[in-house]
Amino acid sequence: FSNAAVSGAAPAAPAVPVDDGGFGKMSQEVQYQLMEAAGLKPGPNVSLALAVDKFRREKTKEVLLYIFFLFLFTTSTYLQRDVTDAHAYLTEVKTSILDEPFPGLTYRKRFEDIRTEDDLWLYLNNVIPNYLFEKSDGAIDFVLAVNVVVQAPRLRQGRGK
Repeated sequence: FSNAAVSGAAPAAPAVPVDDGGFGKMSQEVQYQLMEAAGLKPGPNVSLALAVDKFRREKTKEVLLYIFFLFLFTTSTYLQRDVTDAHAYLTEVKTSILDEPFPGLTYRKRFEDIRTEDDLWLYLNNVIPNYLFEKSDGAIDFVLAVNVVVQAPRLRQGRGK
């Protein structure tokens, strides 16, 4: 028998390990950086669990607001589109790209007539640039009175260290 049973005192509760979320393994400097990232000033009355909880709540709020913004943006975009001209617009784009004849050939050759790799490169080098980089007189060009062609696309290559 134990002394507690003999003396009539209640037995001591077994020690339960406290789950600190793995924060105890972090250095003090990293803990302070996490607190500052959450917008809390490190001090004796501020726990790391509180800082992480506040940070998580703020980021969750930001994500929900962003999803709400995307919903509103998508809804307004769909409500403003011209549904009656959608088929005509799609048909016009398809025919202007796919039905464009290859320049400089004595016979009519289109995208559907491509059979070899050389035909594909001929199409990409001669037909597509004529469509993408049309000559303009400087006037504002409308595509089916819906979209404005702003300028020719430019390709840029970014290099990092």
